[in-house]
Amino acid sequence: FYSGNFLAGTPGASKTYERYDGLALETQYFPDGPNKPEWGLNNGVLSSGDCYQHQTTYQFEF
Repeated sequence: FYSGNFLAGTPGASKTYERYDGLALETQYFPDGPNKPEWGLNNGVLSSGDCYQHQTTYQFEF
């Protein structure tokens, strides 16, 4: 999960973003995984011929 806590003053194409203007549910690998082998996680790097498949499902009830 990423929140735009530090977006204040960031220029965009049609507006200047303010704090908390963005939220993202990011379901990929850890962004710094390739540089942190000590984490012992899949680092998200694919070799030639590898296949990557991923499915994410969200359900929200209000």
